[in-house]
Amino acid sequence: MGCGRVLDMDAEPVCLACNLALPRPLMAGQGSNAIRNIVVNGPAEPGICAAWMVYHPWSNYASIIRRTKYDHRPRTAVTLGRMYGRELLADTADLPFRFADIDVLLPIPMHWFKNLYRGFNQSEMIARGLAEVCGAEVADNLCAVRPHSTQTRLGVAKRAVNIADTMKVDHPEELDGLHIAI
Repeated sequence: MGCGRVLDMDAEPVCLACNLALPRPLMAGQGSNAIRNIVVNGPAEPGICAAWMVYHPWSNYASIIRRTKYDHRPRTAVTLGRMYGRELLADTADLPFRFADIDVLLPIPMHWFKNLYRGFNQSEMIARGLAEVCGAEVADNLCAVRPHSTQTRLGVAKRAVNIADTMKVDHPEELDGLHIAI
C-alpha cells in the first residue's frame, strides 16, 4: 500500500521494505516525545505516548492511511493494528508501563452520520487489531456527541479547536481502575 509492489494474497498490506522505511517517531522512554506534548492536557498523566509513524501527507506512506480509510478497507485497518501492536509489545517491554498492561482500548469515536457515510470507523478497526495482540478489550465508552468538520487540512492547534466538545465518556464508572489506551 505504500510503494505499489504486488504482494501475495496472504501477505500483510505493507511490504517489508515499506515497513522498515516507515518514518517512526521516538517511542515512550526514548528522550523527547512530541506525542506526549500533544496529549498531556488530559485529566491523567499519560503512561505511553506512541505513534506508528510520523504522518506527512506528501509521503508515499500516507497512502497506507488514506487507502485504508477512504477505500473501505476495514480488514486492512485491523491488520495494521496488529502490525503496530506487535511493535508496541516489543518497544515497551522494558518500560515501567507496558503496552501489555492495557486493560481497555477506547477508539476515537466517529459521529453516527459519518460512520454511516464511510461504513466503518478506522480507529475502531485499528483498535480491534491492537486488542488481538495485547489481549485488551475494545470498549465504546468514548462517544461522539456532535459532528465536526474534516481534520484533513488542519494543523495541530486548529484540530484541537475543531474537535473541542465533540466527545464524551459514557459510563465512566466502567473504566475506574483500568489502564486505558485511546
